Amino acid sequence: MLDRRGMKEYAKQICIPLMERTLRRARNGNFAYKADQVGFVPAFLENFCRPFWGIAPLLAQGEDLVLHVDDQELSVFEYMHEILTGGFSGGEACSWERYREYFSPYAYENQNITELAGLCIGICFAKNQLWEPFSQEEKDWIAKQIYEMAVTAFDHSWPNNHYWFPLFAVTVLKRLGYCFERTEDMLSEGLSFLDRLYIGNGWYKDGEFGRFDYYEAWSLHLYPLLWTLIADDTFEGYEMRRKSYIERTNQFLEFYSFWFDEKGANVPFGRSLSYRFAACALYPTAVLAGCSIEPELAGRLTCMNIDFFRTHYRGEETDILEEGYLYHSSSVVEGYTSDGGAYWCCKAFLALFIPEEHSFWNTENVKIPAEHSSYLAVPCNENIHMLFEGNDGMVTMYNNTAQYYHQGIMTHKFGDVRSWYSKFAYHSAGGFGCSCSDNLAFDNMISLMTPDHSMSSHRLGFTDLGYVDGALHSVHVPFANDPQTTVESWIIPLGGAHVRVHRVELSQPYYVREGGFSLGRWDDYCPKEIRENELWISGHEYVSAIKAAATVPLKTFAADVQAGCHLYAPLASYPAYGTELLNPGTYWFASGFIFAKKGSEEKRLPDAEAYLMRFKNDLK
Repeated sequence: MLDRRGMKEYAKQICIPLMERTLRRARNGNFAYKADQVGFVPAFLENFCRPFWGIAPLLAQGEDLVLHVDDQELSVFEYMHEILTGGFSGGEACSWERYREYFSPYAYENQNITELAGLCIGICFAKNQLWEPFSQEEKDWIAKQIYEMAVTAFDHSWPNNHYWFPLFAVTVLKRLGYCFERTEDMLSEGLSFLDRLYIGNGWYKDGEFGRFDYYEAWSLHLYPLLWTLIADDTFEGYEMRRKSYIERTNQFLEFYSFWFDEKGANVPFGRSLSYRFAACALYPTAVLAGCSIEPELAGRLTCMNIDFFRTHYRGEETDILEEGYLYHSSSVVEGYTSDGGAYWCCKAFLALFIPEEHSFWNTENVKIPAEHSSYLAVPCNENIHMLFEGNDGMVTMYNNTAQYYHQGIMTHKFGDVRSWYSKFAYHSAGGFGCSCSDNLAFDNMISLMTPDHSMSSHRLGFTDLGYVDGALHSVHVPFANDPQTTVESWIIPLGGAHVRVHRVELSQPYYVREGGFSLGRWDDYCPKEIRENELWISGHEYVSAIKAAATVPLKTFAADVQAGCHLYAPLASYPAYGTELLNPGTYWFASGFIFAKKGSEEKRLPDAEAYLMRFKNDLK
């Protein structure tokens, strides 16, 4: 497994090539080839700033890093100096400021301070290497530029975790000796706003309730702890905040280890999955900040998660992490992710600030939950119904709360929030499919289709009806223009398998389909076996199966995810069932699902017919 030395080498392996590419682009007048939806400049700053999360710890410990660009050798400071001073130089050919007037109001400052804040943190951690070599005139000029951008971003920030970025910028500037007119007020107001995102029992909301994903760990908990590491401890209320942040994170950490499987993979769901092992960045930060987690457990989770992506990612010809998850795919990422966006993952390299002799690196004699037990982990916040089930070393997440549909509207159009948030279940070893306009990925979804086959539904917005008697209960309206058609659902975890029961009320004719867990594949091996009313799909390592029953005839079949739209592999298939065209009326469906390791075919699928009869009779 990855150790500290291996992690250090991996940080250099992926960061230095990106930095070299970024400088070549800057010199050639290019910003990015896959842009951020805000613009090419924010995309360029993603490429420029994000690797500093991983490089700063190395520089701070005396690593002599050299970049090779255009037959030149440059230090990291020389690289940063060229891009940073050129970028703020107004009308210069390599300046990003020359396009400022063409951005929508405040998007420029908000998006760019997000990146420059990370650069500031790198400067704070490696001050002697990254700040002191500037002339005093350059220091004053750069500090003023960053402060002014931070003020505008703060005054017009998106009402969520983004407030941290202008706060990080002014916090670092203050540590560097620049306390500007609004510095203290920004810190006081901003930290108070961010406190209001806390909803108790170790959980934050990221603006709107329901937006839960691994931002909970690597953003909403990580950033408060990170602030305690860079802030001036003479700031009014610092110690009170530090203790509060640590207490909140301690509560969350009791639950978070259940998200990771025996290979180190975190259950993928939600947005920004292209950031990969950002998922584990909370662990080293928690150790550095003094949280109560067992250091050996934190170290094992960190090393396993980074190593999972290091060993499973299939890149192209370079070591640069392109947009995607386990391979290069623009189809599974958001519009705000550029071709350097994946490098938020470098936050996990904060682990390199932990000395080699620290017990954090003694990972051999500790096991994570998925390695030694089966479990059903339930959040201690009674309003969050997201269950994590560990079985046979793998982890399934059942979702009844997380969604990106609020107050009756789709509030954020990032790409495919339906697939990232609203499926019934997500799996650490299976991944999931994303949809395109012509091919809905209904793996772990029930989907209605119009008679002309032109529209298919996804569980975009739903009402969480709670977790009662071992079942997650919800209801959703498949099509907004047909509010009388509803799907009421129950999810029952059964330890390595689960059952879904649906009562479908149709106000007009539709087809009904439902899919199980998807299997990604890197070749054309995909045998299918029908056993009575069961359908089993096999891969080289895993199998996925469905057994369905209903009050109407069903046909089982294998469905395919659009090529390049699965997280784990370019092709993917999943077992499914479908109906003929159904007339208006009430229909019941029950399905049992298994995703298991190859060789586990003897596992029995749940008796869907029994669950169908039980729910149908009990809920007449």
